[in-house]
Amino acid sequence: MVLGLVFLPTVLVAAEEENLVEEEKIVFDAVVEESINSVPQQKQDNQIDFVIAGEAPSKPAVSGPVNCDIGRSYTYTIVSTDPQDDMIYYKIRCSDMPAIYLTEFYQSGEEIQFTHCWSTFYQKSGPFKIYISSIDEFGHESDTTIYEVDITDITFLHHFVMMFQNMIQRLIDLHPILEAVFSF
Repeated sequence: MVLGLVFLPTVLVAAEEENLVEEEKIVFDAVVEESINSVPQQKQDNQIDFVIAGEAPSKPAVSGPVNCDIGRSYTYTIVSTDPQDDMIYYKIRCSDMPAIYLTEFYQSGEEIQFTHCWSTFYQKSGPFKIYISSIDEFGHESDTTIYEVDITDITFLHHFVMMFQNMIQRLIDLHPILEAVFSF
């Protein structure tokens, strides 16, 4: 199958026996062979409209720590299933960072691990959130899961501990006998 440029998809909703079926209309400008997943709808000036029927994957389920510290990495488990068993990938955004992370494709129902180190650089206070949606190989996107995390800002505590450790180290440097008492 040879495919050319893909134009921006538009979402259509069609009624089928009192159930709404979400369909995505994608225009291809190319030579196309017929396939099981697509049905030609219209031909005009070397363009063929295809309607790819399907449902979006399930809203992702997320599990992982909800009480976290700034500057430490935490791992979250994410899983979603697609009704047609299409391959899916995840779009992940954490509220403390402006970037959106797109995963590679995974099998429907396969659990994946996502690790994040929380920061207060872009977001100074809570609630901190992870926004996750799953997208199948045909572009059908699930509803977004919002996972809230409570963040403890340990910056002050960390500086206090570092200051105390430096003070102990200076005492050890001045009085080496104290090394046996304060070894760390």
